[in-house]
Amino acid sequence: MNGAFTVAIEVIEFVGTLLVFGHVIAAAWMLIWRKSDVKTARMTVADGALWGLSFEVAATLLKTLPVHSWSQIAMFAAIVAMRTVLKTVFAAERRWLGGAASTG
Repeated sequence: MNGAFTVAIEVIEFVGTLLVFGHVIAAAWMLIWRKSDVKTARMTVADGALWGLSFEVAATLLKTLPVHSWSQIAMFAAIVAMRTVLKTVFAAERRWLGGAASTG
């Protein structure tokens, strides 16, 4: 992969991380200073996790463009499966808390 493509992948991963981190900080702020309920804070964290995982999956997909061996394919499949399970858990948490999942 060329340097610009690698940088683009890193930026996408960084945005995903920022989304998760930002939502966690927002949830903490709601709990500490706004005295919001725990349910609202948990929904905020679940939203951030769903959005962040979407960006992380996109970056992982871009990384797999030069996949050439069966071990690389297996590693990719394991990562996608793990992230799919995590997204399903966070979407279920979001539904359980009373709101529809905001991302697919």
